[in-house]
Amino acid sequence: MRIAVGGSLLLSPVMSLAVPISPGGGFFVASSPVYRVGPPAPNPVWDVISALNSGTIKKPGGVGNQFQWSAGDVTSFTWTGSPLGADISAGGLANAVFTSGGTMILYGKVRDATSAALPKPVVFDSYDPLLGGNPVVPVPILVTHVDGFELRETDVNSNVINSVNQTIKFTVVDGYLATNPIAQLSGQYSFAITGAVTGPVIGGPLNDFSEDLKSLSAFQINFNQVPEPCTIALLACGAVMLGRGRRKASIES
Repeated sequence: MRIAVGGSLLLSPVMSLAVPISPGGGFFVASSPVYRVGPPAPNPVWDVISALNSGTIKKPGGVGNQFQWSAGDVTSFTWTGSPLGADISAGGLANAVFTSGGTMILYGKVRDATSAALPKPVVFDSYDPLLGGNPVVPVPILVTHVDGFELRETDVNSNVINSVNQTIKFTVVDGYLATNPIAQLSGQYSFAITGAVTGPVIGGPLNDFSEDLKSLSAFQINFNQVPEPCTIALLACGAVMLGRGRRKASIES
């Protein structure tokens, strides 16, 4: 682009086009241990060492999926490092607060969900150098930092835990989903845990967080992008201006 200044021409810098951002997606986490009381430190700690049964990443417009995982594609799903802040269980109702500091990391394959081919073609593989990976130092699909959260059993006999009081938030740090040129995860996303059937690793009912726990069935993590503060402000400003415009139109009519 050229801009005339005082009879001369200056070349303005070319602005790079931003990569479209995905508004969210979902992980279907296979049953696995989810909470560890003993060492190594930090402990006690939320400690999910699992894999994904399936998963998707939405297209930037939010309609349809850009990426997906099939069974066996994501061979390593780790959500750990969120220390127990307080076990506030009472009367057989399991309830605990976990503090921030956790990480969520995925390794494996990513498939093109937009392709008509079956099976969907692999566009990234953590371990394949021909698909962006490294067999010696694997490249993650996604790395995030996880904020604090609270979990509570739905009732004293259910053995089912949900996240409560606020959504759980993670911030994207690195990985293929943060750097690919098609549809990136960027910034902060929120999600909830719902209907996670959970019990002690040694068996028996879920009463508190005094012993190692495991999920007894797969559970879903659906996450959505958290709007930036400036975006919220712009939306609020737009709503105010729209309201003023409508009032002005009604007065003039």
